[in-house]
Amino acid sequence: MPTFILPLKHMLEHGHSVDMILISNYTQPINIKVDWIRNENIIANINNDLTVSNKWKKKINIVKTILDEWRTIHLALKRNHYNFVYCHGTAAVLGNLVANIMGIPCGYRLYGTVHLYNDILNIGSFKAAIKNLSYYLIFKMKKEFLLITDDGSNGNIVYQYWKPRRKTYPFYFWRNGVDIESITELENEGAVPQEPYLFTAGRIDKLKRQDKIIEMLYLLHKKQINIHLYLAGHVEDKMYIEKVKNLVKTYGLEPYVHFMGAIPRRYMKKMAYYSKATVLWSDIANNGNVFYEVFSTGALIVAINDGSLDPFVTRDKNIFFADSIEEAVEDIQKLLNISQTERCKMQNSAISQSIKAIPSWEKRIYKEIKLLERYGNHL
Repeated sequence: MPTFILPLKHMLEHGHSVDMILISNYTQPINIKVDWIRNENIIANINNDLTVSNKWKKKINIVKTILDEWRTIHLALKRNHYNFVYCHGTAAVLGNLVANIMGIPCGYRLYGTVHLYNDILNIGSFKAAIKNLSYYLIFKMKKEFLLITDDGSNGNIVYQYWKPRRKTYPFYFWRNGVDIESITELENEGAVPQEPYLFTAGRIDKLKRQDKIIEMLYLLHKKQINIHLYLAGHVEDKMYIEKVKNLVKTYGLEPYVHFMGAIPRRYMKKMAYYSKATVLWSDIANNGNVFYEVFSTGALIVAINDGSLDPFVTRDKNIFFADSIEEAVEDIQKLLNISQTERCKMQNSAISQSIKAIPSWEKRIYKEIKLLERYGNHL
């Protein structure tokens, strides 16, 4: 993710020393293909594969991961003289705890708060805290600061519920950045399909609801609109992608659905720009990196009406909101029938609004580096 890679790249290129402990379900040897990071920077890659279907094996894997993570972090902080620990994501909650025990300053970075806000509303703050204990501890533990991405998942409201009652820490709630590139700058990227198509991008995961987008395609085909669908993104949930593929087969859509896997960011922008509609239908929030990238290039968006994209809409209606897949299908039909002049007007509106509402990555990363230097005793 650029929100992780870009600050890391900036720190390393400007002479800071950074070691990493990764927690992932990636079991292959890490193949680094850039010249600004070395294998020595990666202390460990702790396996955290929770995709197994057997619940007991999953529990055993969780316990094993916790023990491995605790031991690895403790040994690393004991052997080396780090002056700051920067934790990313919920899996790094032990990093915060160990840093506190060892008296090392610690900052925390969350990339949104997924379903926490909905859980608090539906079952109450106390039960939500028990259900999401790792997140709750992140909000409660001592730290130099907490930075959460403003991605539409209401992390600022969750903070108000779960922040420490005493001795709270500085809290920052920032949007991510984007590098705005015109379609002219992207023309040398990969080829786009000749036939009309819909596009969606994001990890293949049940939260992203690619299954709902397949259902939209099916409804379009029932109306004799035989358009194609291209899905870009790495596989996060192996069981879910099998469900999606089975759905494609059940609906008889195999010739029309194309799984692209992970594609380069610039190619994703180009695919979105030339699509008849780019569909975003995540269960939680769609105000994230994918949206910023494609919207800033002029892609026309059809999205679930969850409020997360409201700040980006103008009177030129550069985003179509829908409360159901049936409404989304109607919006897609509208986009299929608009004139090229109207399409260009809407695309230009999207680009203009991106410039106003989203910071450049340069400005966004500069703010984060200054934050780290301020609280990390001038790294």
